Amino acid sequence: MSKDFIQYYNLWTTVEAWNKRYHSWLNDPFDELDPVQVEETVENAKKTMSQVMRYFRDKELPGIIKIADSIKTKVDEFAPQVPIVLALRTDGMVDRHWELLSEKIGKTVKPYEGFTFQKCMDMNLLDNTESIVDVGEKAGKEYNIECSMKKMKAEWANIELSLKPFKTTGTYVVGGFDDAAMILDEHIVLTSTMQFSPFKFFMLEEIEEWNATLLYVSECIDEWVKCQGQWTYLQPIFDSPDIVRQLPSENKKFKFVDKNWRLSINGTQEDPNTLRACTRTGLLETF
Repeated sequence: MSKDFIQYYNLWTTVEAWNKRYHSWLNDPFDELDPVQVEETVENAKKTMSQVMRYFRDKELPGIIKIADSIKTKVDEFAPQVPIVLALRTDGMVDRHWELLSEKIGKTVKPYEGFTFQKCMDMNLLDNTESIVDVGEKAGKEYNIECSMKKMKAEWANIELSLKPFKTTGTYVVGGFDDAAMILDEHIVLTSTMQFSPFKFFMLEEIEEWNATLLYVSECIDEWVKCQGQWTYLQPIFDSPDIVRQLPSENKKFKFVDKNWRLSINGTQEDPNTLRACTRTGLLETF
């Protein structure tokens, strides 16, 4: 493929893509506008048109130069709209952000049936680009926090306590807390980061409640490990008739502990989900 052909190819494919996409951006439903495609198309078109014009200017082809210059002018005129497209089409733009934006710029901007980006351009929003970008950033940051929270809660749905029989006692012990401890540490750090975010306030109460839950689960697991260690140590001892006769008072105390342990394990068998098991009413106090 000759160098001349490549430049012609780049010119015509860019012109075709620009004309087709530009019309689509302005007239298709606003919620179908792809901000990534807009940004990439504008950047690629600017780069390609500059290269093509430099090449054909030396070839003294005024007709080609005119076409390239026409597209370059259209691209340059639209380029300042790109930050607005990126901001308004940010994932997470919801009613509160549209209301905040309208308040900041003194114009009602909110998608409705039949809303297109052409409507935005007709509102002459370029003078408000900075405010629009600020609101878009806020929406994006809040959306990331919201998604992170949903992801954390969803992950706990699959974390269960594995129970295994303990000797011939007829009850069980937890096989290990490693999976829960690993995800717990990760989530406590992530939630702590959220608490320091300047974009947390839209769901501050939920963040604080979730943080309290994670800390409660952490404390419960710590106490559970201690209690299980003590119970598994004492159970064989007080399973001996001789020890029971020699230490009746201590045996009575152990029977109380043993009863609570079995009740706790029974509840965990019914619902082994780690988060729900550790937040079961009264469990931590039992340990």
